Parts: sequence; structure tokens; C-alpha cells
Amino acid sequence: MNKVLLLSFPRSANTWIRYCLEHITKTQTCDCQDLPGTPNRIVNPFNANLNYKLKPYIYKEHFAVNCDRFDEQNDKLILILRNYKECLIRHYGVPRLLKNLDHDLKQYTDNILFFDKWKGEKIIIYYEDIINNFEHIIKKIAMFLNLDPASVNEFIKDYDFHKLNGIKSYKICGHESVTKGKVTNFHSKKAPPQLLRKINNILIKNNIKYIQRYK
Repeated sequence: MNKVLLLSFPRSANTWIRYCLEHITKTQTCDCQDLPGTPNRIVNPFNANLNYKLKPYIYKEHFAVNCDRFDEQNDKLILILRNYKECLIRHYGVPRLLKNLDHDLKQYTDNILFFDKWKGEKIIIYYEDIINNFEHIIKKIAMFLNLDPASVNEFIKDYDFHKLNGIKSYKICGHESVTKGKVTNFHSKKAPPQLLRKINNILIKNNIKYIQRYK
């Protein structure tokens, strides 16, 4: 089976989408480090009823620089984008960004450039739409991946349970959800206006696509 690359900057709901896909497909998802030929470090953190006879084909990655083992002629790409003001501040914090903004922002924009140059099948998903219109988004992803509609509907029916369980799973993975998937504008409120202006100016200067809704 061809691979699926689930690419997003950290703190952009990659883990939540992996949770959803494992429960829908009963197939283990992995980090890119777990591609064939390297040890598989994932041990069902999402408590899904996995069928371990099924070969993993969905791989998560946060940084495009690590995605050289994917074939754009055969594999599929899903890019999850979150407001750069939210995920950068959530992941790195204001003090670091004030010192390393060019490097840290480039990690975010490199994912977008990777997506833009990808010649194969691809879709872009926005974090805010995952929060505000989950059913539409998970069905969009399922259609892109040719997943069983009945399994998708079964998952949606138990959405409230899965959302709570997904937050618990995120903690098992060593993280902590601050917003609990309830709000989309939170972390950027902690940032000084001059930092936000500098970020916007860099993005405008470099003509970065797909982020118009965040400006």
C-alpha cells in the first residue's frame, strides 16, 4: 500500500488526526522515524482496536526536512495548518522566538513550501476547521484516503467520547492540551505586538501561500 504523509508543525492537531485514523482504519500510524528499516517505537497510545496484521501506511512528521523518503508520484500528502501565531508561540514560547524567529518561522513555512511543490495527490486541512467543523473535515480526509464511510460514521457517532479519550491519549504521548480543542485563538494573546508584526512582515515579504486567513 502507498504511504500517506501527515505533515504539520507541532501543536497543530496531528496527534488528534492520527487518533481518528487509527480508530477508523484499525491500522497503526507511525512517526516518519518508524518507516521500514527502522525500529517501530509506537505502542498503541490511542487505545484503538488495532489489527496488527495490517501494515502501517500513515506516517506523521512535523518538519519537511525529514520527508525525503516519500514518493510524490505514488504517496499522498495531508498538510495540517494552524495559525502561525498560535502554534509557534505554543511550541517555542515568546522568549525563544524573540531570539530565534527566523529559524523557527522557517520550519513552519518550509512545510508550506513542501506542500506547494508536491506534484502528487494532496490536500490541506486547517486546524481551526478541525475544531469548528470536525464532521466535515474528517469526512474530507476519509474521502481523500478512500476510507470506509460506515467506519467514519461510526466514529463520528461517538465523537464526544473520542474527543475526551483523545485528550487523554495526548497526555500519554507526553504532551498536555491547554485549550482542550475548545478555542482557536489563545496563545497569541500572550505575544508582544512587535513580535506578531515581525512575523507578519516576514511572511508577507516571502509571499507565503495558504495563510491568508491568519493575517
